[in-house]
Amino acid sequence: MNAALAAATNDTETLVRVRGGLRLDQTGAVTLPAPLLDDLSAVLDSDRPLTSEQIQELTRRLKGLLRVLLRIAPPGNALDAPARRLVTERAPATGVAALGHLRRSAVCVLDIAEYVTAAPPRDSPDSG
Repeated sequence: MNAALAAATNDTETLVRVRGGLRLDQTGAVTLPAPLLDDLSAVLDSDRPLTSEQIQELTRRLKGLLRVLLRIAPPGNALDAPARRLVTERAPATGVAALGHLRRSAVCVLDIAEYVTAAPPRDSPDSG
């Protein structure tokens, strides 16, 4: 585990940093950093076939991002269990199963990123 991931916590400072990277546009929708958008586009664009190597690399990157998002998302949310399952289960190595796992991970990243930008940090007065 790298130092940045180990240091990620569900506190105000971390949430402010994540929200800084996950900007909201004028409509309130989450705007993700360009490199992440490129990854998600590659995964979710059905017209762009991916090689086994690309699937493995994108799976590794999205799994790491899910780990970070899970550390800062308020616990017990509806996205927590499915995301943890994606992080802990072994991804299929090749084929349609690997692509399906990768696409579920991408959708989960989008959902949790949106949730994190809307949720108050655990130690804020609004978090109860």
